[in-house]
Amino acid sequence: MDEIELLIHHYQLDAYEVFSLPKRQVEENHLPDKLGDFIDQTMQAWVSEVELLPHREKANIFVLTDTLPFALVFHFPDLVKYRLYYMAMYLWQSEEKVLPAFDLSHEVFQNVPTYCKRIAQVYHELPTTEIWGTNTFHACIGQIEYLAEQELISAENVVTLLNALEELIELSKVYAKSGYKQQETPTRLQTIAAEYTIFLNKIFNVNEYTLFSWQEHQQARSFVYDPVLGLIKDATRRKSAERNVLSLKKTGIQVSRINSKERLAFLNKARRAIRKYRANMEKESVLRKVV
Repeated sequence: MDEIELLIHHYQLDAYEVFSLPKRQVEENHLPDKLGDFIDQTMQAWVSEVELLPHREKANIFVLTDTLPFALVFHFPDLVKYRLYYMAMYLWQSEEKVLPAFDLSHEVFQNVPTYCKRIAQVYHELPTTEIWGTNTFHACIGQIEYLAEQELISAENVVTLLNALEELIELSKVYAKSGYKQQETPTRLQTIAAEYTIFLNKIFNVNEYTLFSWQEHQQARSFVYDPVLGLIKDATRRKSAERNVLSLKKTGIQVSRINSKERLAFLNKARRAIRKYRANMEKESVLRKVV
C-alpha cells in the first residue's frame, strides 16, 4: 500500500484510476468503442452547449480545475488532445477497453483544432471565473510523466506537450495580470470586455468541472459539465456545484489583477517543474546513448 500511495502522489493520479474503481456513474452517456468516436462526441457536446451561451442573458462561466486553465487551454490544441486521451484512459479502465499509444498526429485528433477554435472564441466573449487548486499545471506534468513511464507516449510528443504547457503558463501570466480576456493580433494584444478572474485555493481539493450560468425570463439557469459524468442538468447536482464554487471562492485567494507575488510564485513553480522534468529527460537520453 505504501508503494501505491507513493505512485498516486508522484504522478498526481486519482486513487480510482489506480484501483480501477467504477467512479463513473453513467447516466445517459455510453462510452463509444472507438477512441475517435469518444473524442468527437466529447468535443461536440462542449461546442453545442457552449456556442449557445453568447445568446443568453448575463451568461457566465465558472471553471474548477486541478489540471489546466480551461479558459486558455483551447488555444493549445495539443494540450486538449492530451487531456482527451487521458480522460479516455481514465474512463475506459472499468470497461477494459484498450487504448493505442498517445500520438499527437493520430487521425482521431484531426477535428480537435477546429473544435478548439470555436470554443476559444466563445470563451473570449464571456466573463469567466476560474478556481485553481494546488495541483493545477503540476497534475498535467505528472500525468505526462506517467504516460512516458508506461511507454504510451514518445519523447518527441512529450517535448511538444511540455513546450505547449510552458506557453500556456506564460499566457496565464498575461491574462491574470490584466484580469481581462485578450486577443493576440499581429501587432499587439487587444483587451476586450470579458473579465477573467482567477482564485487560487490551497485549502480544499478542487474538483474538475465547469458551471455555465445565465438568466432566462429573469430566472437563474445553469448546467454543469463534468469530465467524468458529462453534461449534468439535474437540479440537485447543479445546486451542489454552485455551492461548491462559492465555497472555494471564499476560501481562496484572488490572483488575477491583485496578489501578483502569490500568482507569480505559483506559476513560476510550475514552470520550474517543467524545466526539471525536461532536464531529467535529457540526462536519461544521454545515459541511454552511453550504454
